[in-house]
Amino acid sequence: MNCFVRKDMLTYLKHAAALLRPGGLLLIADVAPAQGLVLARWLNLAYLKSSMAMFWALSLVPWHEEYAYDKEFQTLNLRLLEMYDFHLLGWGPPVYRTLVAEKTE
Repeated sequence: MNCFVRKDMLTYLKHAAALLRPGGLLLIADVAPAQGLVLARWLNLAYLKSSMAMFWALSLVPWHEEYAYDKEFQTLNLRLLEMYDFHLLGWGPPVYRTLVAEKTE
């Protein structure tokens, strides 16, 4: 879902949540929001924005922010079950994140 501006991402996230039955699971694998110390956040943003720049230059994606999907879950009746962070080359700031959420109602 990181190929969309915030408004469109929220539309697709709401649609995905609406397709779930109670107890159904939603898995999102995407880039991780920048976090940690200033240098770690800078490295994270440099890596992610340089990747985005290539796709933006080819007109494949709009320029957009990285999303913290778990912040949107409560309004969509989703409960975060698990979150996994993945680091580039196994160390450094997390650059990818997988979230598993469950539909509550």
